[in-house]
Amino acid sequence: MTRLPLIADFLESINQYPAKRWVIALSGGLDSIVMLHLAASHLPSNMLHALHINHHLQSSADEWSAFCKSQSEDLSLPFSQIDVFPQSNGEAAARDARYHAFNDFLQDGDGLLLAHHADDQAETILFRLLRGSGLRGLAGIPVSRKLGANDIVRPLLSASRADIEHYAHIHQLDWVEDPSNQQDVYDRNFLRLNVLPVLKERWPNVVERFSSTSRLLYQDRELLDEYLDQELAGLMLSKIVLNGLMLASLAVDKRKALIRRWVYTQQGESLNETQLLQLEKNFFQSGIDKNPELILKAGVLRRYRKNLYLCANLVFEEESNVQPLSPGQYKRKAGVLTVKSELSGASCLKTLDKLVCVQRTNGMSCKPVGRGTKSLKKLFQEASIPPWQRKNWPVCMVGNEIVAIPGICVCEGWGVSSSELPGFSLRWEPF
Repeated sequence: MTRLPLIADFLESINQYPAKRWVIALSGGLDSIVMLHLAASHLPSNMLHALHINHHLQSSADEWSAFCKSQSEDLSLPFSQIDVFPQSNGEAAARDARYHAFNDFLQDGDGLLLAHHADDQAETILFRLLRGSGLRGLAGIPVSRKLGANDIVRPLLSASRADIEHYAHIHQLDWVEDPSNQQDVYDRNFLRLNVLPVLKERWPNVVERFSSTSRLLYQDRELLDEYLDQELAGLMLSKIVLNGLMLASLAVDKRKALIRRWVYTQQGESLNETQLLQLEKNFFQSGIDKNPELILKAGVLRRYRKNLYLCANLVFEEESNVQPLSPGQYKRKAGVLTVKSELSGASCLKTLDKLVCVQRTNGMSCKPVGRGTKSLKKLFQEASIPPWQRKNWPVCMVGNEIVAIPGICVCEGWGVSSSELPGFSLRWEPF
């Protein structure tokens, strides 16, 4: 790849993703310095912002930060630095800390540029192959993906390290070298230092072959995901609930693939084979009297009345205030409450005057329209509300009287009549 195709590929990647501002992840290494130079040379400066994450893992970390700042200033680009302190010296801990910082920094309309290249792709595919990854892992590093509502784009992913070095030498660019990159105690470094050079010697175009394999596997994965999403549409009782009876009727491999896809689309976490086998044993082979759980990074999988629930990993906390209500959405610690004006009177409140939303406490009871007095515990059981959601379920009151349980009932004397329309509907969506 010559200089011109490198620039063309960079701009082609950028142009596929609309962004008000491009945030350049600037480590100070060769790859990110080349990307900084490409961006400054070919994109409007008012659309660019350089961001350096200082991990404080090397004695020269502060010097790298100063270098990144000076490089950005030389190109008249705004620069920011974020200090992070990973929980360990491991690659995974550093990556987690870095991505948390990225997510906190990005604003609406931002895109994040990362400088991974084709050699990184080959290294990643090898690493994941040795780790025993499935199709998603073996597809390697994607050209783009979402981080929250923002796009992450890797515009150098089709370029080899040799291409990038060539560009840097032509433009007489300076960069810093991380000494930890020469320590083959890390698995990825071992592959980079000891395995890829041998492969390149035997097969000079091995990096291009890995890139081609990545593209083909990515296409296959996209097609498979499309089929799985179609199947999931018929299984989902809500975004966080799958029909357990229908799942149980499927072949094991298909069930595992559907659950893996569901968890990934909802929380961005890919379940590994060990987790799927544990899920199969505890959720589909255990007795109905059991209440199995599988703790994930970002949530918890639970079974209730044969259905499968994907829940946020919440610790119960008392709400700090009693909340007055009007039409709109209210984000609480365990979910979102939506209050809407409705022209239909079914299950609607007649007024929001003096209405407040409080936390449920033990012993509460109310009188749903057309029924006798019921404890909230009984109402939750009748409505098939899982036990872990009940403590956080909001209760609507006027004075000392319960007037509605969102999504479950409106109480006697508080339902809207045809002469009192519009009324107000209450919907609770737990996390």
